[in-house]
Amino acid sequence: MLTRFISAVVYNQQSLATKSLRLLTTTATKLSDSDHVRSKALEKASHDLKTRKEQRWLDTVASDSEAIVKGEKQHARKLGDDKKDMTDLQTDTIKAIEEKDRKGHLPQFDVGRHDTPESRIGSGGSHKKER
Repeated sequence: MLTRFISAVVYNQQSLATKSLRLLTTTATKLSDSDHVRSKALEKASHDLKTRKEQRWLDTVASDSEAIVKGEKQHARKLGDDKKDMTDLQTDTIKAIEEKDRKGHLPQFDVGRHDTPESRIGSGGSHKKER
């Protein structure tokens, strides 16, 4: 197992050295003043500008941005409608509670954990004790 590992490392080092040497010798001649060549990326970019690919890309980005903004506005409108509905519900609930209180259908005090059992029993039917 160790022998396989060592041989793989040695082979990769030799391969890397060979490729690096080949790369250095190839680029050394290209770097001389007489051999300047235009970069393919530069040619591609200028060709894209001529064919207006960038403009199409920018148009796509702009339309996507407009769609996002439109979606956010729709969401905000829907959220506003939900808030309005919730406000209406709260207002209706408060009005219903006030109406029940005016008619006397609500107990005069809240029944809670600090009340005594007698007050809890008496809150609902205190008029029955008088009989």
